[in-house]
Amino acid sequence: MHSVLIAYIIGFFNAFFRIFKKSAVYRIFDKVYSAISSSWKNSVIMQKIKACGQHDVQKQSVLYKIVHLPFLVLENISEKAGDFFSSAYENSVILKNLYAFLDNALSLNTKFYALMLVGIALSRQLFAFSFSAKMSVLLLLGIAILFTDYNVTDFFEESKTVKFLLALIGFSDISFDIYDKTNLKKRSALFFAFVVGIVSGILLKKSYIFAIIPFFAIVLAALVLKYPISGIFFSAFSAPFVPTMLLAALVLYTEFCFCFYTVRTKDFKWKIDSIGTGLGFFLIFMFISSIFSFSAKKSILVWGLYLIFIGYYFTITNAVKTKKQLYSIIRLFVI
Repeated sequence: MHSVLIAYIIGFFNAFFRIFKKSAVYRIFDKVYSAISSSWKNSVIMQKIKACGQHDVQKQSVLYKIVHLPFLVLENISEKAGDFFSSAYENSVILKNLYAFLDNALSLNTKFYALMLVGIALSRQLFAFSFSAKMSVLLLLGIAILFTDYNVTDFFEESKTVKFLLALIGFSDISFDIYDKTNLKKRSALFFAFVVGIVSGILLKKSYIFAIIPFFAIVLAALVLKYPISGIFFSAFSAPFVPTMLLAALVLYTEFCFCFYTVRTKDFKWKIDSIGTGLGFFLIFMFISSIFSFSAKKSILVWGLYLIFIGYYFTITNAVKTKKQLYSIIRLFVI
């Protein structure tokens, strides 16, 4: 019914447009548009914009140098201290434990999640000071699963049904080889799973939403820190339904992680195109306007949001390397 109605509407507008194109009004509008368009294309402003589009000319412009200044600082840090940051990153005990937690979570390891369930059940029983049948069942379930050691993600990798369902939504070539198997045997990850379970059990008193926050916050933080592009995917997927400030926090964290990635990658060079230069100029103009506005404090806060979201353009254009990645991000945003 809906498809028939839409077809009728489209047919009506197509017929109307064909009739309208033959009218004198359309010819007048077309001539006016052509005259304005021709004047605009040949204007001094457009000539300057076209000149800025040329890479060599753009690099020589004062505007480009001003916009590129923060990125130049990051490039200098990368050049002079890239090896130091890279070594510190690779040898960090905290990050190793964090990534071990991440890999166990991504592998959907049964022992890992069983310890989390045990932690939740025990903390609810101990801190609630009352017997709970649900928590007792959860505790027994966790103990039972604790004796298994299976990675559910491996099942997804081998399942034809899962691959078929992913193909239906355009992700036919996705791989579930997303974790480091050497991290699955680390006791630190299992210990932290138990600790996170205890914290979640305490927060469960408030609501189920609060209870799952610690786990997902750690996983998201670790994943974006390890793979900054994953933050772009998460933000594209969550943009339509996540509150603005929460989305801004995710975007800002992704930007930080990517900047940290560039700093520890020796001789990393930022790509700044004419669009980026224009956006940078817009931010500068907005900042000056905010300072001299009637409510400078609020205006600067609003400008801060502009800075976060517009700055994301530079992160995306430098983090996304292939058309495949770009199309996947667009697909996630549309879905």
